[in-house]
Amino acid sequence: MTSPRLLNAVALLAALSLTGCGDPSAKLIGKWKMSGVSGTEGNPLAGLMTQMFKVGFEFKADGSCVSNVDIFGKQQTFTGSWRFVKSEGDDLVVVLKMPPGNQEGEVRISFKDNDHCSFVPPASLDKKGSAGSGQIDFVRDK
Repeated sequence: MTSPRLLNAVALLAALSLTGCGDPSAKLIGKWKMSGVSGTEGNPLAGLMTQMFKVGFEFKADGSCVSNVDIFGKQQTFTGSWRFVKSEGDDLVVVLKMPPGNQEGEVRISFKDNDHCSFVPPASLDKKGSAGSGQIDFVRDK
């Protein structure tokens, strides 16, 4: 006869195993702030750009997102949506829909670790879908 303790332990381990294989986009949930621009070495405008404005995103589990943009001290907040498309290794591909245009755009998010990632806009992707130049680096805002 199997003891109730053993059954509870097995059930707990099974539940923990299933949550460990969850949605890969869960690592995107939270607040992120721009930390710089990479892949544009030799372009003096890229360095100036990071000094002129600040960008932050908050991705929520319900598929909504908020973007805060501060340009020359003038702050704007935009509320939009996001959805997970696919994962490829440490990269996530998501679709963002943000004002003012409210058009959907695909963005590749390349994770260095749980607290550092780079957004690769579609214009920066080469014909094979690999990351090109002009990546915007983000750090998790704790």
